[in-house]
Amino acid sequence: GARSFAHLPLWPTDDAKMNAADVCQGDIDDCYFACGLSLAAEHYPTCLKNRIVRIDDKENGKSRFEVRHWSERRGGCISPNPKSRRGPNMTEVGDTFYSYRRVNCKGGPGTPLYCRSRSDVLYPMVFERAFQRYRSGGGQGSSYEEIVGKNCLEAEAVLHFLTGLKFEQIKLAEEGSLRVSRRSPVRQDHEDKIWELICSMLQKGRAISTGTYSMGSRRNEKKPEEWYDLCVVSDHNYALLDAGTDSVHGRFVVLRNPFGKQLSPFVLSSTPVWPESVMDEPEIRDDAVFRIGLPVFFSYFETLSYAAETCQWYPIKLCHRYRPFFADSENIKWCEKTAIHKDEEEDAMVPRRLEFE
Repeated sequence: GARSFAHLPLWPTDDAKMNAADVCQGDIDDCYFACGLSLAAEHYPTCLKNRIVRIDDKENGKSRFEVRHWSERRGGCISPNPKSRRGPNMTEVGDTFYSYRRVNCKGGPGTPLYCRSRSDVLYPMVFERAFQRYRSGGGQGSSYEEIVGKNCLEAEAVLHFLTGLKFEQIKLAEEGSLRVSRRSPVRQDHEDKIWELICSMLQKGRAISTGTYSMGSRRNEKKPEEWYDLCVVSDHNYALLDAGTDSVHGRFVVLRNPFGKQLSPFVLSSTPVWPESVMDEPEIRDDAVFRIGLPVFFSYFETLSYAAETCQWYPIKLCHRYRPFFADSENIKWCEKTAIHKDEEEDAMVPRRLEFE
């Protein structure tokens, strides 16, 4: 049923908790939205905090939220017009959201039904509701079903909606490829080209999302039996957080599943099993962050979307918080050295675990 969440804070009190692992997809098929929002929380938290104005009615105990955002065609973060930088559109959202009535695997009664925060704050619910109302024309009777779809290639549209930045998308498959199957290896020069692009975007702190192939028998799809042994989902969007080279297993990328849960780290011949001492720790098990070898990445992921510009108004965070917790980290050479963000505290170089109550 629906209930008021006005008692919850809008943002985490600890800035370290506002990151990609904080945003979890709910019970509707909008992985592209959860992925886009998680990347915005990871890279552009200052931008997000400028998007919402909370207005509290203390007499009635109610709250409403004015969400300023960009359309798909107008305005942008780097616009010379102050209004366009703030966002040319405004969508108003109330404090009532759907929640579970009974205990289930995702939480007890009152747990938000759709996009939610692991740190128990409001911003994921508010942004998702605003996006739903914007996409449906702003009608009061509009449904969340209107933002559901199999198209897992829309994370860049959500990121523009939230940040005003321009995003570009490329296909990971080689142009004119004559490979017999998606499991066939790509040419080395093509792999090098994509690898250099990924590393370049990560070094600049630009958000990157990636989408998997569909399940099926057509040329651009993968057969159902090819997914059975994997921990990835077809028709799904993932946040690409980092990349590195393992001296034993070669190049890999670090991904995050917007479901908020990952059955296990990606266990294939290209990736070593994480030690039990790491697997048993909830910060690692529940943040849905895992790594995948680059050859396997090319086999199961179809698209790569990345920020094509930066905005001087919003500082960028670099998502390196996961690095100290990788197994056999002494064998890994990351795509760049960890840097202190100018807005972070002096102890930012100290590795932080993801702590959620």
